[in-house]
Amino acid sequence: MNEDFSNLIALSQNAIEASKANDSAVFLEKVTAAVDAYKVQEEASKSYSIHLPRAGKQLKAALKAAKAGSISEGVTDLENAIAEMEKK
Repeated sequence: MNEDFSNLIALSQNAIEASKANDSAVFLEKVTAAVDAYKVQEEASKSYSIHLPRAGKQLKAALKAAKAGSISEGVTDLENAIAEMEKK
């Protein structure tokens, strides 16, 4: 199965990049955009995906961390999500 996660990876990387400014509000905004894109892709996906739900779990964990103001934990979750999406 050949899944395209390029948009989700790019949005996750944007959130990681935003974390470097150490601004919780901007980080939360970027993580929210990634989670929203995940939800759209999950709904649009008609085939069974092994990696999308696993990545989604990490993205949701990143959102929870971002809401709590824990940028470093959120970045770790985003990096784990990217690693999951990059698995072939």
